[in-house]
Amino acid sequence: MTALALKQVVAEALARVGADTSFTRVPKGKPRSTTWIGIENGFGIRHYPTGRNVYIVQTRMAGRLRTITIGPASVITRDQATKVARMVLAYAPIGEDPATDRARIRSAPRFDDFLNEFWAKWAVRWSDQTFSNNSGYRRNYLDNAFHDLFADELNEAHVTKWLADLNNQTSPGAANMTLSLLNLMMNKAEAWGYRLENTNPCRVVRWNRRRHCQRFLSTEELNRLGEVLVRHREGEDRVRALAATAATLLLLTGCRRGEILGLHWKDIRGNRLKLRHGKTGPRTVWSGDEARALC
Repeated sequence: MTALALKQVVAEALARVGADTSFTRVPKGKPRSTTWIGIENGFGIRHYPTGRNVYIVQTRMAGRLRTITIGPASVITRDQATKVARMVLAYAPIGEDPATDRARIRSAPRFDDFLNEFWAKWAVRWSDQTFSNNSGYRRNYLDNAFHDLFADELNEAHVTKWLADLNNQTSPGAANMTLSLLNLMMNKAEAWGYRLENTNPCRVVRWNRRRHCQRFLSTEELNRLGEVLVRHREGEDRVRALAATAATLLLLTGCRRGEILGLHWKDIRGNRLKLRHGKTGPRTVWSGDEARALC
C-alpha cells in the first residue's frame, strides 16, 4: 500500500465519521514537535510554531515508516481522529488498497453478461442431468432476474427480495437449488476478480428450511423387500428382472438411480464401478461380493 492510498483511506474515514474535510494542509518544512497519544500506537498530535495542532498517525509499510496527516485539531475532535487512525492502522499491515479495489471491480460486467460467462466456463463441468436441471433454474429464475445490476452491485437486499419472490413462484426446494446456483456464481465472481473477496451476498441470506427424511426401512421391511427382489430377478419376466437387479444394486452400493441406470459393461471393473456421469462428477464406487454377483 502506498502513502497516497493511505491518504485516500484517511479521506474516506473522515467522511465516514462526519468530519469537515475542507481544511488546508499544514505547510511542510517548519519546526515542529509531536505528542504521542497512548490510545493507539502511532497516533499523535503534531504542534507547529504557528500554533496549529494537527492529528497524525504513523505506520510501517514495506519496511518504511510513513506519517499520514489526519487533520487539524481545530476541525476534528479527538474521537473522530482516533477512529480514523484505527482505520489507517488496520489497512496498512494487510496491504489493502481501496483505490486498487475500486479499479479492479470497475470492469465488472452486468449480471446477465456475467451469467453467460459463468455458463460458458463452468457448465462444461456438470453432468448431463445437472446441466439440464441448472439450465431449467436459469431459464425460469435467473435470466433477467438482476438485469439492471452489475455483478459487483448485487447485495443482500437484492438477493433477499429475489428469493422471497421466488418462493411465491416455485417450491422451497427449487428455490434453494437456484439460490445454491447463484451462490456458486458469486463465489466465482470473487475468484475471477469481479467482486471483492468475502462479499458474496448469498452467504447471509436465510435459506428455506429443508425437509429431512426421517423414515427408514426396518430390518423386517428390508428382508421382505429382499425376498421380492430375489423372486423378480429369478422370474421369467425380463423387464422385471432387470428392474429388480437395478433396485438391488441401489441398496447394495448407495448409488443414485441415474448412476445405476447409466452404467455400461465397460464401467464395471472387478469390484469397482466407474461412474462417468455422477452427480458430483466422475467417481469410483467399490462394491462387495453381493453386488459383484449381480454384474
